[in-house]
Amino acid sequence: MARHAFDCPLRWFDMDAAGHIDNVAYLRYLEEARIDALAVHPLRRGAEGLGWAVIAEMDIEYLKPLAYRAAPIRIEAWVTRIGTSSFGLGHRFFDGDTLHARAQATLVPPDPATLRSRPLREEERAALEALADDQPGMSPWEESPAGTAPESVHLRRHIHHCQLRLSDMGGGHINNAVYVTYLEEARLAMFDAVAPGRRAAFLGGVVVARHRIRYHAGLVFRPEPVRIESWIGRVGRSSFTVEHEIRDDDVLYCHASSVIVMFDARTGRSRPLRLAERAALKVLLDPVATPGRGRRVRTIGHADALPG
Repeated sequence: MARHAFDCPLRWFDMDAAGHIDNVAYLRYLEEARIDALAVHPLRRGAEGLGWAVIAEMDIEYLKPLAYRAAPIRIEAWVTRIGTSSFGLGHRFFDGDTLHARAQATLVPPDPATLRSRPLREEERAALEALADDQPGMSPWEESPAGTAPESVHLRRHIHHCQLRLSDMGGGHINNAVYVTYLEEARLAMFDAVAPGRRAAFLGGVVVARHRIRYHAGLVFRPEPVRIESWIGRVGRSSFTVEHEIRDDDVLYCHASSVIVMFDARTGRSRPLRLAERAALKVLLDPVATPGRGRRVRTIGHADALPG
């Protein structure tokens, strides 16, 4: 077993309003660690192309907040699986001996001529085997329990039209880390819609505990915005799951699930959802929706009035 260690510098602008490193920045750190492990490090000669493999799925869990400091953090990377035309990478974020986050990614090397997946080459397999470890990067994702939606559920999705930016491009398409920024914009717009006038309660009192993102098709910059559909997949005691689809009418670019935890800034701990918060979230609760499939649902936009 050999794990690659990357010393990743933090940046002042990576902090969010709560004073810790924003969840989006972790995906950029992962990209730096991945390229260092697979394309830059001299032990990986002959397999440099793997550093530009396309991410098919990303699962990241945030365990402890990370504050800015001058010293770098350590990101460990190792290979969890080697398939015919894909491989898995596990990651852990350490500050000293403290584990702050962990992640698992599935990557696919593309053929530059066809832009389709291709089999792994022998020299690439050898490079990956040098970093192989059968320990998974993540605990299994707990799927939202399937069932019949209660009659009181409105079965709606919030619609957010997200403007793309030319600076979001990387490798000929929108960079995978930028999708999390789009999801954040859609989530804030959703809070505005389900809790008009009470957005501050959601903004000041939630943290992202986990993202799982599945990339289905490449999204390229264009002047027209892309549509993000958002709904609630689960409401728990002190957390809820937001489901997202980034799509056009006939193309699904990405499906994502985000676990959001209610947070008490005074105690630094999670807190139970209040009755008013539960009522607001249940307007968009759809526990039986199948991500990625067309479904006739009512949709709401930023300015639509919702039942109180």
